[in-house]
Amino acid sequence: MAGRALPRRVIVDDTDPQIQYSTSDQWISSAGGANGGKGVGGPAFWNATRVALGTASLSFRFNGSSPQVFGTSLGAGLECFVDGTSIGSTGGPLSGNNSQSQDSDLLCDGSTFVEGREHILTLNVSAVPQLETKLWLNYITYIPFASVPPGATTLVDRLDPAITYWPVKKWNTPSDLYAYATFTQVNGSYLKFNFNGTSVSWVGYTPGQEPPTNATYSIDGSEWVPFLLNTPPSGLNMSNQVFFTLPDLSPGPHSLVVMHRGDNTSAPLTLNHFVITSASASSLPPAMSSAVATNHKINVSILEAIVDGTIGGIVVLCIVAFLLWRRNHRRRFGNREWLDIEKDNGKLPPHVTPFDAMPSDPTMAETRSCIPKAHFVPIGNSFELSPHNVHDSPSGIAQPGAVPKSRNCNVWKALPRIPPAVLVREDSRGAGGTADGHVDPPPSYAS
Repeated sequence: MAGRALPRRVIVDDTDPQIQYSTSDQWISSAGGANGGKGVGGPAFWNATRVALGTASLSFRFNGSSPQVFGTSLGAGLECFVDGTSIGSTGGPLSGNNSQSQDSDLLCDGSTFVEGREHILTLNVSAVPQLETKLWLNYITYIPFASVPPGATTLVDRLDPAITYWPVKKWNTPSDLYAYATFTQVNGSYLKFNFNGTSVSWVGYTPGQEPPTNATYSIDGSEWVPFLLNTPPSGLNMSNQVFFTLPDLSPGPHSLVVMHRGDNTSAPLTLNHFVITSASASSLPPAMSSAVATNHKINVSILEAIVDGTIGGIVVLCIVAFLLWRRNHRRRFGNREWLDIEKDNGKLPPHVTPFDAMPSDPTMAETRSCIPKAHFVPIGNSFELSPHNVHDSPSGIAQPGAVPKSRNCNVWKALPRIPPAVLVREDSRGAGGTADGHVDPPPSYAS
């Protein structure tokens, strides 16, 4: 089906307590609207309007975007504001032929306010001198920011994706004759509408030329119920005609199927929009009611939650990176730290003493820069220093006095065998030791 669906709008009736009127004597209720529902625009929403007598004003606070005001102005000046910014008016004052008045005239259009947040809509009505001025307020609509508030009434456009037409080719888009609706004149053509709410109304367009016929509907697979596709007595094409309303549905999902029973010589089955009412918080089970009420508040702050989550994610990544670095650091230096701790706790073998692998003998100066890492090799009950890597020996054990191989050094001297007295501490009172456990170095190493 050609065309693009309009976004779903919340409809706020003139009787809604969210609308704050200036004073009760400036606004009065009016049943039937500006022309008792006989105008070409059809009856007023819920068959009632609010009339401003002379100078008056109202305000409406909402959470969403693109507010619009619908009604009829006869001789009254009006101007609308959103958050203090004027959006003017689109409906000029009418005069004379009251039969042409439409309670659904677009009076103010704030479609440029697309930012989804809390706004305040203000309508100011001014009297025109020497004229009996009146303004009929029918309803206000807006696009909700995140979710439809509990108990709200919503307008669902005829091209909404929740509506399925079948066969598609048997349904026609609006034309000059049916300017406000999708329609069919083929017997057996139907549409299916899935929705979630407690009531639904079918609103269509009625041409004044074809004879009346029948159509049927079925809700949630129940038996077919017939309804009349009537022709207006005035013979005028009339919009906003309510074909039927199904109230008091149980809260939850529903499926509505509507089928045309006429033919191409009778009145068409037309659809402009559906009006559905969502379940109020009080009509839902306690758990679901709490979830719906809090969900609306949560969605309003969804941007803040996204920002907080992003910051939290960055903090977590930083912590993980630090832990990985610390683990790698411990793997690299953990053995050395363990040796230091074990030495401090006295758990190293008591006969091993610290040893300087680079003695101060001047004769070793040439080889000092080329000596590989020192290794202790067990010899009997003592330990002896090997001046080169044990893997240089085929047996895996360094041989005393051997010359280590190196590709980086050209000058090497055979390293003298280190006397065991330098490496061995059998006891603090043993040979070569003093009472405090100090081991005297050999004479050749004394400074």
